[in-house]
Amino acid sequence: MVKTLERAATTVDAADLGRVLASVLPHAGKARDMLPVLEHLQVTVAGGRLSAAATDRYTIGSDSLALSGDVSAEWVFLLHRDDAAGLVRSLRPHVKRHDPSPTVQLAYEVTSGSPVLVVTVPGAVHRIVGNNDNHFPKWQQHVPDDVPARQAPGLPDGQTALTPDNLTRFAVSAKQHDGPVRFLFRHDPEFPERLRAVQVRIGETFRGAVQPVKVP
Repeated sequence: MVKTLERAATTVDAADLGRVLASVLPHAGKARDMLPVLEHLQVTVAGGRLSAAATDRYTIGSDSLALSGDVSAEWVFLLHRDDAAGLVRSLRPHVKRHDPSPTVQLAYEVTSGSPVLVVTVPGAVHRIVGNNDNHFPKWQQHVPDDVPARQAPGLPDGQTALTPDNLTRFAVSAKQHDGPVRFLFRHDPEFPERLRAVQVRIGETFRGAVQPVKVP
């Protein structure tokens, strides 16, 4: 019998949670990926904010929102892409019917088995079993907070390319935000001829990156 050993609960705005999950979801890996952990979103609660991130090694998407309840809770949960899509669908009608949108309670449970995330929306409770794999990529190092937008002088001229599939993922993310999509290009200071992952910024909270394609 699985026993609940610890429980931490907080609340978030339904519209904000739907936005964060929907903007990050396109960047989660598909079942054909070699690493099953990439089929998940990494959901983190810390410092009074909830953040979600996903990557399939070609693109990275991350977004965040402010907690409206207990801001002392801290936990990390791996949410499968199918469960995330189900939550987005369940949140959509509540967001459309209410202005302002209702709150959603998130309860993280440490159990004697796998961790569990209990999501309570008006009229329904979703109990989601998480993944115990702790090898989710350290995506933060590829999406730094402070990226200079000005290109340093003396770098070689050239061109880069982004695949249509990768660009489409960011187009889906952009639908969840107001504001333009910004692409920031950075060269490796040790090898100026090499272009680092292209940084993507959408609105105030979305941060992402995409690997460029070499152009012959």
